[in-house]
Amino acid sequence: MNQTPKHPNCESLRLLADGMSSTKNETDDEDATRRKELEDRLLGERLLHVSDEEWRGLSLLVKTLEESPRCRVTKRGSIIANFDDEVEVGLDVKKTIARKEGASRLFDRAPTDSDHLAVYARSLDSGISKRVCIASSDKYPEETPATDKCVAFVLWANSGFRDPPHTLRDAVEFCKDPEGFRELEESYERRKQQARLRRHEEDDAIRRERRLKSTRELQEWRLGQLGWREIMQEHESDSGEDTLESVIARAIRKAMLGGVFE
Repeated sequence: MNQTPKHPNCESLRLLADGMSSTKNETDDEDATRRKELEDRLLGERLLHVSDEEWRGLSLLVKTLEESPRCRVTKRGSIIANFDDEVEVGLDVKKTIARKEGASRLFDRAPTDSDHLAVYARSLDSGISKRVCIASSDKYPEETPATDKCVAFVLWANSGFRDPPHTLRDAVEFCKDPEGFRELEESYERRKQQARLRRHEEDDAIRRERRLKSTRELQEWRLGQLGWREIMQEHESDSGEDTLESVIARAIRKAMLGGVFE
């Protein structure tokens, strides 16, 4: 029985398809391996203990990092992006997640620390670093997974750290010039202390003025209820006390009596 010969073009197409399929599988394997390595670097042994919510957030974080034009991940699992040509900003993912998990186990602890990202700034030249106090946005509910907040950090880094808080700006300036920043900070603290002292003095002056006014009004009302004989008797029996009430009452009586007893 004669067999119909295979068309040479069909055979070529089959081989091409097999080759493309093989290449696609290899690419998929490489992508999966790369993602796994990234997950391991970001969380390490903590991968075994993350919640389902954190795991979903981690998948999104890895995808966002792969697409990021600015961020890179260190061997220790920190997400790094340059703030400018002199300073880089890093996020410690493990520590950020640990803070969140620690707060969720201790309900009687104030939740403020759990809302803070473990961020630091570091000089590219000297290696000097400074921790940065950065709280997550108020738009995130308290139960938001820490990995979701890490995604927000990557997106913020992609924008060039747009509208940085003063804590980050201060940390960047410190990394660039620690001594100069300390001098500036000391000068700022002195100005703050002087401003507090001025406010304290102004508040004292206002309180004294209010007390003086209140005491004068009270003594004017009290003496206004007395007759002339009672006012004269009180004035004659004045022992010369120097309390605020006595001094003001004495001055009011003298004015009422027309200086008779001067």
